[in-house]
Amino acid sequence: MVDHQLTDQETIQNQDGDAVSRQDSKMNIDPAGNWEEEDQKKELVASLSHTGIELDQKKILEGIDLKIYPDSRIAVMGESGIGKSTILKILAGILEPTEGEVLRPEKISMVFDQEGLYPLLSAMTNIQLGIDWSACPRKERKGKARKWGKMFNCESFWDQPVSTLSAGQRKRIALARAMMKEPQLLLLDEIFHALDGKLRTQIMETVKVICQEKQIALVFATHDPAEAEFFDAQIFQLEPLTSDSDKADL
Repeated sequence: MVDHQLTDQETIQNQDGDAVSRQDSKMNIDPAGNWEEEDQKKELVASLSHTGIELDQKKILEGIDLKIYPDSRIAVMGESGIGKSTILKILAGILEPTEGEVLRPEKISMVFDQEGLYPLLSAMTNIQLGIDWSACPRKERKGKARKWGKMFNCESFWDQPVSTLSAGQRKRIALARAMMKEPQLLLLDEIFHALDGKLRTQIMETVKVICQEKQIALVFATHDPAEAEFFDAQIFQLEPLTSDSDKADL
């Protein structure tokens, strides 16, 4: 059963400088209201505390508070340009906040909608690039790549250059590559929306199972409430308080 009740509203800013509210939606809350007490018993994987950021002298986010635990499944939602990707990039260490504090784990993987693969290299080589080659012997590295590649059904195109593969195949390679370092925190930036229904469900199911089995915290940006429901996720909702125009995703 999904509970869309919203709590803890705060004010933030989008990249156009307009006021934006941040709301937490808690899903699957304990009937006795004990979810806060249970969370306090867990060890934090990552967190944002009163976090904000300015880019090009524009306030993007302000007063963001987010706690992430090993079993967290969090969907960052809101309209385009509101700062969903910015939150993920701060968690990943790609961007540093201009205010507040960030706690990050040692091992983080992030997958973008544009996968960032090397088009002339094979699927197998791209997957292996998810780990530091100097810290992992060749035999072990190839073994790990085959293991994660099989998890995402990449066997049929191991040796093909990425430039010859479909969008769904590239997503599977990117996710297998992300798992190579066995992250404590997995960040997904709107990676499912362009996939067709059956393949989308298959890939989402694989991610869900891996995160459950390996206790990997999952935070993902999405426009689709169905994705949040599929992962049984808490919703971290960004909503504008005033109308604005000409927004673009960061």
